[in-house]
This record gives sequence, C-alpha cells and structure tokens, in this order.
Amino acid sequence: MVLLGDLNYRIAMDDAEARLLVRAGKWSMLLENDELLLELAEGGSFDGWREGLVTFSPTYKYHLNSDMFYWSIDAAAGGGDKQQQRAPAWSVRRPYIFSDLSTPCMN
Repeated sequence: MVLLGDLNYRIAMDDAEARLLVRAGKWSMLLENDELLLELAEGGSFDGWREGLVTFSPTYKYHLNSDMFYWSIDAAAGGGDKQQQRAPAWSVRRPYIFSDLSTPCMN
C-alpha cells in the first residue's frame, strides 16, 4: 500500500538554521530533523511504514507570479508578511507499507 499526499510534515529545527542548511545543500542534516522520518522511526502514526531515500531538495511556497520563496523575504524589512513565511519542507511524500498478500481482505 502506498500513501500519496501533502502530509504537511516540516523540518523540526530553527527556521534560520534550516535556511542556512538549505542554501548549503546539506540535505542529510535537514533529514535528521525531518518530522515524518522521526515519526516513522518512532513507530507512531505510521507504524510499520517506510519511505524511500529522499534525494531532492526541500520544497517551498512561492510568492504569486515570482521566483521568491515565502521564507526568502525579510518581513522585518517590510518585504513580506511574517504570517506567510514558511520553513522549507519535504511536504509531498510517498510512505509505503508491505502487507501479506496471502491474507484475504475483509469486506
């Protein structure tokens, strides 16, 4: 079984630190703090589920009709709405779980 969706898990670290790591391309350090991977490791909501290797950069929300990320504008300088600033995240995920296909499904 595969679950596809925008699961809205974020990177559990200070936004400024996360931004520096994104700019430096330090995906492994960001993934160590990825909320979904932490949840999978703890066996919480997705007990038994797995995810393939994440080999791409985190995703961001862009300002309409621009190439500027919400987190790339300094709200203190008047360039953005502090409420709209968002940390980077791997929001579109594909966790999966294997099941015993020999077990009949319940109706």
